[in-house]
Amino acid sequence: MKLTPGELADRIGAMSHVTNVYFWSSTYGKERLYIETVKFNGGKNWNDGLGYSELYVDLVAGTLVATGCAGVKTRNALAPTLEAIRALLV
Repeated sequence: MKLTPGELADRIGAMSHVTNVYFWSSTYGKERLYIETVKFNGGKNWNDGLGYSELYVDLVAGTLVATGCAGVKTRNALAPTLEAIRALLV
């Protein structure tokens, strides 16, 4: 079953450590769901307080992009959440 962007956003938003999910569609063919998460280590201003500097679902390709993690503790703590998001994209 393929989820609509709204359904996908609702499911991701309900996951552990996710603080915000928003839809971006300024450029046709590059629609994305941006995901904000908590961070577990790193300086106060690293990644503007987010777990990843860039974490989004590419709705066209159906993939999860995660770059710029705020440290090993954050990466390890968010690994189950990222795997759960990937499972929704199958």
